[in-house]
Amino acid sequence: MLTSCFSLILRAGTFSVTSSVELPDDSCNLAWTLTTKIPDYVTVVRPDTPSFGPIFGRVDVSNARTAGTLAQVSEYLASRGLSFATYRSATDGDNFTATATLTSANEVNIEWLENEFAELGEKLDVDVSFTKLD
Repeated sequence: MLTSCFSLILRAGTFSVTSSVELPDDSCNLAWTLTTKIPDYVTVVRPDTPSFGPIFGRVDVSNARTAGTLAQVSEYLASRGLSFATYRSATDGDNFTATATLTSANEVNIEWLENEFAELGEKLDVDVSFTKLD
């Protein structure tokens, strides 16, 4: 279990809710649920403290047609030993987007990862961009 925070911010107003909750280590399902159940809000799920190594990169996903596509991206990352330090998703009509910062307990080959993201974008028909953070 890890302690995480999530925030709800109304896009066109000033309403904001922040809460601290205990979550299982895999919190991507909560992020997906919040995004689909309360679509008029921007949801953010992040650990209080990273449970893995340093943050090494950011991935942006756009033009996803369903929130389920974002869940597939989350599962894809987890299957390769990567974790979210932060995760933010939003929807604008039929366009689902997500931005996440990534951590890993192991050394990551950036060139390999960039190729993986290119393949993932083609496979899911979404735009995926990766930025290495120093």
